[in-house]
Amino acid sequence: MKLNEIWELDAVFTNYLMPQQKLVSKERAGAKVIKKHDTAQTPHQRAIAHPDIHKRPVITMNAAFKHIKPLALSRQINALTAQLETLTTAKQAPRTKPTLSSPAHAMSHTS
Repeated sequence: MKLNEIWELDAVFTNYLMPQQKLVSKERAGAKVIKKHDTAQTPHQRAIAHPDIHKRPVITMNAAFKHIKPLALSRQINALTAQLETLTTAKQAPRTKPTLSSPAHAMSHTS
């Protein structure tokens, strides 16, 4: 359940707060590849700027954006990640070393 919560919060963080550059073009000049990117924008900014989007989704996305508190969101993600890490390390079985038989014992079984 914690992992699902982290993914949900991370989706909000990524879609509303993390600007990303999109690849506009890529040209090859021999062995060299020249890539051109547009200016960094969040997926939210790209969505509301899209010419085919209707007003209602824009209003909904903007309302959701106004309620986001970046620092609180980041702290919540970090806390859930720490809880998840604690759970995984607490449930791990103790590591045991494989038993090695002595060379004399191994030789007696091969003949």
